Amino acid sequence: EFPVPRPIERERLAGNRDLLVLERIAGKPVADVLSEERACSGDLLPELGRAVARLHALGFVHGDLHAGNWIVDPFGDLHLLDLQRTRRSRSARARLRDLADLDFSLQRHGVSLSARVGLRRAALGESRPLEAERKILAIDRLARSRAERHYKSRTRRTRRAGRLYKEVQTGTARGLRLERFSHAEVEAVLEGHCQNLAQGGEAVLKSDSRSRVTAVRIGSHRVVVKEVTKTGLGRTLADVFRGSPGRRAWVAGHGLRARGIGAATPFAFLESRSLGVPRSSLVILEDLRPWCPAHELVPERGPALSRMLLSLLKDLHRHGIVHGDLQ
Repeated sequence: EFPVPRPIERERLAGNRDLLVLERIAGKPVADVLSEERACSGDLLPELGRAVARLHALGFVHGDLHAGNWIVDPFGDLHLLDLQRTRRSRSARARLRDLADLDFSLQRHGVSLSARVGLRRAALGESRPLEAERKILAIDRLARSRAERHYKSRTRRTRRAGRLYKEVQTGTARGLRLERFSHAEVEAVLEGHCQNLAQGGEAVLKSDSRSRVTAVRIGSHRVVVKEVTKTGLGRTLADVFRGSPGRRAWVAGHGLRARGIGAATPFAFLESRSLGVPRSSLVILEDLRPWCPAHELVPERGPALSRMLLSLLKDLHRHGIVHGDLQ
Protein backbone atom coordinates (compact mmCIF):
# COMPACT_ATOMS: atom_id res chain seq x y z
CA GLU A 1 0.00 0.00 0.00
CA PHE A 2 1.41 3.39 -1.04
CA PRO A 3 0.49 6.69 0.73
CA VAL A 4 -1.88 8.44 -1.70
CA PRO A 5 -5.31 10.07 -1.17
CA ARG A 6 -8.10 7.49 -1.01
CA PRO A 7 -10.56 7.77 -3.95
CA ILE A 8 -14.10 8.39 -2.64
CA GLU A 9 -16.29 8.82 -5.70
CA ARG A 10 -16.09 9.18 -9.47
CA GLU A 11 -18.72 10.75 -11.70
CA ARG A 12 -19.03 11.25 -15.46
CA LEU A 13 -20.05 14.85 -16.25
CA ALA A 14 -21.50 16.45 -19.35
CA GLY A 15 -19.06 16.99 -22.17
CA ASN A 16 -17.32 13.67 -21.51
CA ARG A 17 -15.62 15.07 -18.40
CA ASP A 18 -14.72 13.11 -15.28
CA LEU A 19 -15.09 14.23 -11.67
CA LEU A 20 -12.96 12.42 -9.08
CA VAL A 21 -13.49 13.04 -5.34
CA LEU A 22 -10.46 12.22 -3.19
CA GLU A 23 -9.70 12.10 0.50
CA ARG A 24 -8.23 15.39 1.72
CA ILE A 25 -4.73 15.05 3.13
CA ALA A 26 -3.96 17.61 5.84
CA GLY A 27 -0.44 18.97 5.78
CA LYS A 28 1.99 21.05 3.74
CA PRO A 29 3.44 20.56 0.26
CA VAL A 30 7.12 19.66 0.31
CA ALA A 31 7.74 22.89 -1.63
CA ASP A 32 6.37 24.92 1.31
CA VAL A 33 8.32 22.90 3.88
CA LEU A 34 11.54 23.53 1.98
CA SER A 35 10.95 27.28 1.84
CA GLU A 36 9.60 27.72 5.38
CA GLU A 37 11.57 25.14 7.34
CA ARG A 38 14.84 24.82 5.43
CA ALA A 39 16.81 24.09 8.60
CA CYS A 40 14.56 21.10 9.33
CA SER A 41 14.57 19.65 5.82
CA GLY A 42 17.78 17.61 6.21
CA ASP A 43 15.89 14.37 6.93
CA LEU A 44 13.08 15.13 4.53
CA LEU A 45 15.02 14.79 1.27
CA PRO A 46 16.45 11.29 1.90
CA GLU A 47 12.97 10.20 3.01
CA LEU A 48 11.56 11.66 -0.19
CA GLY A 49 14.14 9.69 -2.17
CA ARG A 50 13.19 6.46 -0.42
CA ALA A 51 9.51 7.15 -1.13
CA VAL A 52 10.28 7.50 -4.87
CA ALA A 53 12.30 4.26 -4.70
CA ARG A 54 9.30 2.51 -3.20
CA LEU A 55 6.98 3.87 -5.90
CA HIS A 56 9.29 2.61 -8.62
CA ALA A 57 9.79 -0.75 -6.90
CA LEU A 58 6.01 -1.22 -7.06
CA GLY A 59 6.28 -0.85 -10.83
CA PHE A 60 4.86 2.66 -11.22
CA VAL A 61 6.18 5.96 -12.59
CA HIS A 62 4.43 9.18 -11.65
CA GLY A 63 4.90 11.24 -14.83
CA ASP A 64 4.73 14.67 -13.13
CA LEU A 65 6.94 14.40 -10.08
CA HIS A 66 7.67 17.74 -8.41
CA ALA A 67 7.90 19.20 -4.93
CA GLY A 68 4.30 20.45 -5.02
CA ASN A 69 2.93 16.95 -5.54
CA TRP A 70 4.16 15.64 -2.19
CA ILE A 71 2.36 16.46 1.06
CA VAL A 72 3.95 16.20 4.50
CA ASP A 73 1.19 15.40 7.02
CA PRO A 74 1.25 16.55 10.67
CA PHE A 75 3.02 13.29 11.64
CA GLY A 76 5.84 13.88 9.16
CA ASP A 77 4.69 11.23 6.68
CA LEU A 78 4.78 11.81 2.92
CA HIS A 79 1.77 11.47 0.61
CA LEU A 80 1.84 11.60 -3.19
CA LEU A 81 -0.77 13.61 -5.16
CA ASP A 82 -1.87 14.21 -8.78
CA LEU A 83 -1.82 10.65 -10.06
CA GLN A 84 -3.55 11.21 -13.41
CA ARG A 85 -0.32 10.58 -15.33
CA THR A 86 0.81 7.68 -13.17
CA ARG A 87 1.21 4.41 -15.03
CA ARG A 88 2.77 1.02 -14.70
CA SER A 89 6.22 0.91 -16.22
CA ARG A 90 9.41 -1.09 -15.83
CA SER A 91 11.32 1.30 -18.08
CA ALA A 92 14.58 2.34 -16.42
CA ARG A 93 14.59 5.57 -18.44
CA ALA A 94 11.05 6.43 -17.33
CA ARG A 95 12.13 6.06 -13.70
CA LEU A 96 15.19 8.24 -14.31
CA ARG A 97 12.95 10.84 -15.98
CA ASP A 98 10.71 10.83 -12.89
CA LEU A 99 13.76 11.60 -10.75
CA ALA A 100 14.98 14.25 -13.18
CA ASP A 101 11.62 16.05 -12.96
CA LEU A 102 11.82 16.01 -9.16
CA ASP A 103 15.47 17.11 -9.23
CA PHE A 104 14.64 20.11 -11.42
CA SER A 105 11.75 21.08 -9.15
CA LEU A 106 13.95 20.91 -6.05
CA GLN A 107 16.63 22.97 -7.74
CA ARG A 108 14.05 25.69 -8.44
CA HIS A 109 13.20 25.68 -4.72
CA GLY A 110 16.83 26.32 -3.80
CA VAL A 111 17.89 22.80 -2.78
CA SER A 112 21.66 22.43 -3.13
CA LEU A 113 23.31 20.06 -5.59
CA SER A 114 24.81 17.94 -2.81
CA ALA A 115 21.39 17.50 -1.16
CA ARG A 116 19.83 16.59 -4.52
CA VAL A 117 22.56 14.04 -5.23
CA GLY A 118 21.83 12.50 -1.82
CA LEU A 119 18.16 12.22 -2.79
CA ARG A 120 19.12 10.60 -6.11
CA ARG A 121 21.19 7.98 -4.30
CA ALA A 122 18.35 7.22 -1.87
CA ALA A 123 15.86 6.95 -4.73
CA LEU A 124 18.06 4.70 -6.85
CA GLY A 125 18.98 2.30 -4.04
CA GLU A 126 21.79 1.08 -6.28
CA SER A 127 24.34 -1.14 -4.51
CA ARG A 128 26.87 -1.09 -7.38
CA PRO A 129 28.92 2.15 -7.10
CA LEU A 130 29.79 2.49 -10.79
CA GLU A 131 26.21 1.86 -11.88
CA ALA A 132 24.96 4.33 -9.28
CA GLU A 133 27.28 7.03 -10.60
CA ARG A 134 26.18 6.33 -14.18
CA LYS A 135 22.53 6.75 -13.23
CA ILE A 136 23.20 9.87 -11.14
CA LEU A 137 24.89 11.50 -14.15
CA ALA A 138 22.01 10.39 -16.39
CA ILE A 139 19.53 12.07 -14.02
CA ASP A 140 21.63 15.23 -14.18
CA ARG A 141 21.51 15.26 -18.00
CA LEU A 142 17.77 14.63 -18.05
CA ALA A 143 17.19 17.35 -15.43
CA ARG A 144 19.16 19.86 -17.51
CA SER A 145 17.12 18.93 -20.58
CA ARG A 146 13.92 19.31 -18.54
CA ALA A 147 15.07 22.74 -17.35
CA GLU A 148 15.85 23.86 -20.90
CA ARG A 149 12.40 22.84 -22.14
CA HIS A 150 10.73 24.57 -19.18
CA TYR A 151 12.56 27.86 -19.62
CA LYS A 152 12.06 27.90 -23.38
CA SER A 153 8.35 27.36 -22.80
CA ARG A 154 8.23 30.19 -20.25
CA THR A 155 10.05 32.48 -22.67
CA ARG A 156 7.68 31.63 -25.54
CA ARG A 157 4.71 32.61 -23.38
CA THR A 158 6.03 36.16 -23.10
CA ARG A 159 5.49 36.63 -26.86
CA ARG A 160 1.71 36.36 -26.77
CA ALA A 161 -1.28 37.33 -24.67
CA GLY A 162 -2.42 34.81 -22.08
CA ARG A 163 -3.07 34.44 -18.37
CA LEU A 164 -0.10 36.59 -17.32
CA TYR A 165 0.18 38.99 -20.27
CA LYS A 166 -2.48 41.10 -21.96
CA GLU A 167 -2.53 43.00 -25.24
CA VAL A 168 -2.23 46.78 -25.08
CA GLN A 169 -2.67 49.43 -27.77
CA THR A 170 -2.33 53.18 -27.72
CA GLY A 171 -2.53 55.10 -30.96
CA THR A 172 -0.66 53.13 -33.62
CA ALA A 173 1.57 51.37 -31.07
CA ARG A 174 0.74 47.86 -29.94
CA GLY A 175 2.32 45.45 -27.52
CA LEU A 176 1.86 43.51 -24.30
CA ARG A 177 1.56 44.35 -20.62
CA LEU A 178 1.54 42.45 -17.37
CA GLU A 179 -2.00 41.46 -16.39
CA ARG A 180 -1.55 43.31 -13.08
CA PHE A 181 -0.37 46.48 -14.85
CA SER A 182 -3.55 47.98 -16.27
CA HIS A 183 -4.08 49.64 -19.64
CA ALA A 184 -4.83 52.90 -17.81
CA GLU A 185 -1.49 52.68 -16.00
CA VAL A 186 0.33 52.14 -19.30
CA GLU A 187 -1.30 55.26 -20.76
CA ALA A 188 -0.50 57.26 -17.60
CA VAL A 189 3.16 56.21 -17.80
CA LEU A 190 3.35 57.21 -21.47
CA GLU A 191 1.82 60.60 -20.66
CA GLY A 192 4.35 61.09 -17.87
CA HIS A 193 7.17 60.07 -20.23
CA CYS A 194 6.11 62.70 -22.79
CA GLN A 195 5.81 65.38 -20.09
CA ASN A 196 9.28 64.58 -18.79
CA LEU A 197 10.78 64.91 -22.27
CA ALA A 198 9.02 68.23 -22.81
CA GLN A 199 10.02 69.67 -19.43
CA GLY A 200 13.51 68.17 -19.09
CA GLY A 201 15.13 67.96 -15.67
CA GLU A 202 16.32 65.06 -13.53
CA ALA A 203 13.51 62.76 -14.69
CA VAL A 204 15.17 62.60 -18.14
CA LEU A 205 17.90 60.00 -17.72
CA LYS A 206 19.00 60.02 -21.36
CA SER A 207 17.94 61.71 -24.57
CA ASP A 208 19.83 61.52 -27.84
CA SER A 209 19.26 60.65 -31.49
CA ARG A 210 18.87 56.93 -30.77
CA SER A 211 16.95 56.63 -27.51
CA ARG A 212 15.13 58.53 -24.80
CA VAL A 213 14.94 57.30 -21.20
CA THR A 214 12.86 58.87 -18.44
CA ALA A 215 11.78 57.98 -14.91
CA VAL A 216 8.04 58.07 -14.16
CA ARG A 217 6.05 57.51 -10.98
CA ILE A 218 2.41 56.40 -11.25
CA GLY A 219 0.72 55.57 -7.95
CA SER A 220 2.83 52.92 -6.24
CA HIS A 221 4.78 52.15 -9.43
CA ARG A 222 8.21 53.63 -10.04
CA VAL A 223 9.23 52.85 -13.60
CA VAL A 224 11.76 53.69 -16.26
CA VAL A 225 10.61 54.17 -19.87
CA LYS A 226 13.21 53.38 -22.51
CA GLU A 227 12.18 54.49 -26.00
CA VAL A 228 14.26 53.56 -29.06
CA THR A 229 13.52 55.89 -31.95
CA LYS A 230 16.27 55.30 -34.51
CA THR A 231 18.44 52.42 -35.66
CA GLY A 232 20.55 51.79 -38.74
CA LEU A 233 19.18 50.18 -41.88
CA GLY A 234 20.76 46.81 -41.09
CA ARG A 235 19.30 46.70 -37.59
CA THR A 236 15.91 47.88 -38.84
CA LEU A 237 15.75 45.03 -41.35
CA ALA A 238 16.94 42.55 -38.70
CA ASP A 239 14.16 43.79 -36.36
CA VAL A 240 11.58 42.51 -38.87
CA PHE A 241 12.61 38.97 -37.88
CA ARG A 242 13.91 39.32 -34.31
CA GLY A 243 11.44 41.95 -33.08
CA SER A 244 11.89 45.56 -32.08
CA PRO A 245 14.26 46.58 -29.24
CA GLY A 246 11.26 47.09 -26.94
CA ARG A 247 9.91 43.61 -27.67
CA ARG A 248 13.36 42.03 -27.22
CA ALA A 249 13.83 43.79 -23.86
CA TRP A 250 10.40 42.54 -22.73
CA VAL A 251 11.12 38.92 -23.71
CA ALA A 252 14.67 38.98 -22.30
CA GLY A 253 13.62 40.50 -18.98
CA HIS A 254 10.91 37.94 -18.32
CA GLY A 255 13.12 35.13 -19.64
CA LEU A 256 15.89 36.04 -17.19
CA ARG A 257 13.50 36.29 -14.26
CA ALA A 258 12.01 32.88 -15.10
CA ARG A 259 15.53 31.45 -14.83
CA GLY A 260 16.10 33.03 -11.43
CA ILE A 261 18.52 35.65 -12.78
CA GLY A 262 18.05 39.16 -11.43
CA ALA A 263 16.59 41.66 -13.89
CA ALA A 264 14.28 44.67 -13.77
CA THR A 265 10.68 43.54 -14.21
CA PRO A 266 9.26 44.60 -17.61
CA PHE A 267 5.74 45.96 -17.08
CA ALA A 268 4.88 46.55 -20.75
CA PHE A 269 6.26 47.14 -24.21
CA LEU A 270 4.88 48.93 -27.26
CA GLU A 271 6.06 49.09 -30.86
CA SER A 272 4.96 50.93 -33.98
CA ARG A 273 5.30 49.24 -37.37
CA SER A 274 5.00 50.41 -40.94
CA LEU A 275 4.50 47.75 -43.62
CA GLY A 276 5.60 45.18 -41.05
CA VAL A 277 8.86 47.01 -40.27
CA PRO A 278 9.35 48.22 -36.64
CA ARG A 279 9.87 51.99 -36.68
CA SER A 280 9.94 52.77 -32.96
CA SER A 281 9.46 50.93 -29.70
CA LEU A 282 9.62 51.36 -25.97
CA VAL A 283 9.67 49.21 -22.85
CA ILE A 284 8.38 50.11 -19.38
CA LEU A 285 10.67 48.66 -16.72
CA GLU A 286 10.82 48.50 -12.95
CA ASP A 287 12.95 51.38 -11.61
CA LEU A 288 15.68 49.73 -9.52
CA ARG A 289 17.01 52.97 -8.05
CA PRO A 290 18.37 53.79 -5.47
CA TRP A 291 20.45 50.75 -6.39
CA CYS A 292 23.49 52.14 -8.14
CA PRO A 293 25.51 50.96 -11.17
CA ALA A 294 28.09 48.33 -10.32
CA HIS A 295 31.04 50.44 -11.49
CA GLU A 296 30.30 52.99 -8.77
CA LEU A 297 31.00 50.32 -6.13
CA VAL A 298 34.42 49.29 -7.48
CA PRO A 299 36.61 51.38 -5.13
CA GLU A 300 35.05 50.02 -1.94
CA ARG A 301 33.77 46.58 -2.95
CA GLY A 302 36.01 45.57 -5.81
CA PRO A 303 36.83 41.92 -4.84
CA ALA A 304 33.28 41.11 -3.69
CA LEU A 305 31.83 42.75 -6.79
CA SER A 306 34.13 40.69 -9.03
CA ARG A 307 32.88 37.49 -7.43
CA MET A 308 29.27 38.58 -7.85
CA LEU A 309 29.78 39.45 -11.51
CA LEU A 310 31.56 36.14 -12.14
CA SER A 311 28.65 34.28 -10.53
CA LEU A 312 26.19 36.20 -12.71
CA LEU A 313 28.21 35.46 -15.84
CA LYS A 314 28.31 31.73 -14.98
CA ASP A 315 24.52 31.72 -14.48
CA LEU A 316 23.97 33.43 -17.83
CA HIS A 317 26.23 31.04 -19.73
CA ARG A 318 24.87 27.98 -17.89
CA HIS A 319 21.47 28.90 -19.34
CA GLY A 320 22.94 29.50 -22.81
CA ILE A 321 22.43 33.29 -22.59
CA VAL A 322 24.80 35.80 -24.17
CA HIS A 323 24.17 39.38 -23.04
CA GLY A 324 25.75 41.11 -26.02
CA ASP A 325 26.73 44.32 -24.23
CA LEU A 326 28.05 43.22 -20.83
CA GLN A 327 29.89 46.02 -19.04
